[in-house]
Amino acid sequence: MNIEKYPATSLFWENYIKSLENWSFFYLPDWYIPHVNAIKEAYLEVFDGDVFLPVLERRFPPFFRQVETGPFGGYGGILGNTAQKDTEYLEHIVKRLHDKARYVYITLHPEYKDKRLLKLYEKYFKKTEFSTHIIDLSRTEEEIFNSFIDAKKRNIKRAIKEKLHVKEVSSEYAIKKYYFMYLDSLRRWNAKKVFNMDFFKKLLSSDLASLYMVQFHGDYVAGAVVLKGKNEAVYWHGAAFQRYFQLRPNDLLHWEIMKSLKSQDILIYNMGSSNNLEGVERFKKGYGTVERTYLFFEKA
Repeated sequence: MNIEKYPATSLFWENYIKSLENWSFFYLPDWYIPHVNAIKEAYLEVFDGDVFLPVLERRFPPFFRQVETGPFGGYGGILGNTAQKDTEYLEHIVKRLHDKARYVYITLHPEYKDKRLLKLYEKYFKKTEFSTHIIDLSRTEEEIFNSFIDAKKRNIKRAIKEKLHVKEVSSEYAIKKYYFMYLDSLRRWNAKKVFNMDFFKKLLSSDLASLYMVQFHGDYVAGAVVLKGKNEAVYWHGAAFQRYFQLRPNDLLHWEIMKSLKSQDILIYNMGSSNNLEGVERFKKGYGTVERTYLFFEKA
């Protein structure tokens, strides 16, 4: 077995992923580069030229290492031409991944289809099931809107009447405002900060990462980070200022995102994991979404 290792800065990584029939933003170096720092390294392992594994490796001095494929809400796993490989070959790769570090985490896309690999993951790792919510954008705008619950439709119409509008933005000022929304949301959730502003700047420097923001009277009040693959866009992160909640900016935000993605010939809007939070799931179900299961594996 010939194994080659490519850093996140390698053009080969991006070109290799985009040569595949279907690919996710989370397989690209654009997703891994923002995570890299003094103790985190990102690389792509390629086995015999046609099976690949994107990895984020973290070192815990002096002895422990942690590896993730599909970190922080992304998808990963062993990908590529796996159907043409025998089971023994695939097991060798899975076991190698298992033995790679003290802590190993793997998140698989809901459409992950290699049943042999799924069995091998279950053999070596502990499995947990999560759910995401999917919207089919191949339908007409009218069909999509009509699939929303009545309350969602009313909120969208009200937001438009209140003169809220949505823009795709990229300025440093907009990113800074979004970061302040993120900090405001953390206080509301009583949660710890995971990302700094530099992370958002690096992520949003990708041509396939978009920041959509809701404006009201010239100011930004809510926003969402959307990451685009070949046929699918993923709502990866969202934030808002609580003082504007009564205007229901997020209801309008996602409807305008859907219309924007549809105009770009994106077929699927994946609204991402709700982390089993009832209120978040209820919000997404209001758009007439279809629930899909995705799998998470960890070294026990």
